[in-house]
Amino acid sequence: MSKSTWRALASKHGVAGVNVHDVKQPRSGSRLGLDQFLTFRAIYYWQPQSNFKTNVVHQFIGPEYLEHALKHLKSTLSWLKYIKAIEDVHQKKFQISEQDIGSYFSTLDWQNEALRKKKSSAQLSFQGKIDFSPIAKRTRSKQTAKALGSPSKAMKRLAGMVTSKLRLGETDEPSSQHKGLEASMSSPSRAQEPSQVYETPESMGPISPAQIEDMPIRNDEQIVNSALLTFLRCLTGYKRAPNAQWDMTRHRLTFENIPSSDTKGFKVYSADTDGLLRAEDGHTVLAIIEVKPYIRQHDRNSIRMQETAQMVAWIREAAQKQHDWKKIPRKIKLLVSQDNFEIYLTFAVSNKAYLDYVLWGAPSEDAFLHMHELGPWETTRSSHMEALSRIILAYTMQQEAAGGNHASG
Repeated sequence: MSKSTWRALASKHGVAGVNVHDVKQPRSGSRLGLDQFLTFRAIYYWQPQSNFKTNVVHQFIGPEYLEHALKHLKSTLSWLKYIKAIEDVHQKKFQISEQDIGSYFSTLDWQNEALRKKKSSAQLSFQGKIDFSPIAKRTRSKQTAKALGSPSKAMKRLAGMVTSKLRLGETDEPSSQHKGLEASMSSPSRAQEPSQVYETPESMGPISPAQIEDMPIRNDEQIVNSALLTFLRCLTGYKRAPNAQWDMTRHRLTFENIPSSDTKGFKVYSADTDGLLRAEDGHTVLAIIEVKPYIRQHDRNSIRMQETAQMVAWIREAAQKQHDWKKIPRKIKLLVSQDNFEIYLTFAVSNKAYLDYVLWGAPSEDAFLHMHELGPWETTRSSHMEALSRIILAYTMQQEAAGGNHASG
């Protein structure tokens, strides 16, 4: 979806002048509609495996961390054995024991469990994790807030949080034909030559509807969540006391309405995540996790809508806590998703105009959230998991080195 496409859709659905603070409650409760999604002002850029031979990751992760991660992984015997064993296990060539691959045994075991199909016909279970407050309740809350404090004072108070001049380079708008949110997005204009540090082999190509029906689906998201979290925790197990740790604890992100000078604000909606990368202080969020028991192609639009809601709530929460924008020229946040056996990385990039928008609904032509969705990497393919390991470990190392400033601000 390009900016021009967003403007056309926003106009068509009557939300061109509606900001995220005034979003209406979805008719189906937790399932977002397109009109609610459009108020998030998110532009998606998809990098599928077939186009992933560029240095796109350098936009989000420093090359020194990618090199450091590669060096570490190549010296980790259990990880090398895990990569080697992946396709042998999934192709049922032989069984692997814990003695064979050490700490990665549980990872491979959970990944294999997520792939097993139930004998009975499985139904898609889109578990809603977005909870909107009724608009009437928020309207009354606004009136109460006005009685308690002056809106102008609240604006001045919040303005102190975002005084620096952030700048985000404009990303080229996609030239391909758009099909809703599933439009194929163009790669960044400053793409460099391929690098072995994170280059991923091409996937097997598009999946046909007949193939989709034969794909494994698990109703229990906990199985997929366990598969992802054990993998992530093994990657950061190189330290006995890491400065950042992947945590399976579900975390609730809350988007609050514009507060007055004497009030905290009132909930517009809350979004639950399936886990997070937590900083050493135990509070700062460095990345969030979302899982689904079915592959993304089953319900790509709804998954993107939910993940965008989670990201926007996270940006809003972090923006309220950050007081010095000058140290960070742009905001980059990571969402790690596993949809059955496919893993995606979504890097969300926001600028000052967008932060102004989520803080108090300030309108701007440049207030857009740029969602760079990369993937999928398949847990059944050694080459995919090898490349993905480098990227995730490098991102974690970067966050540890920066004390979380790259993502959590």
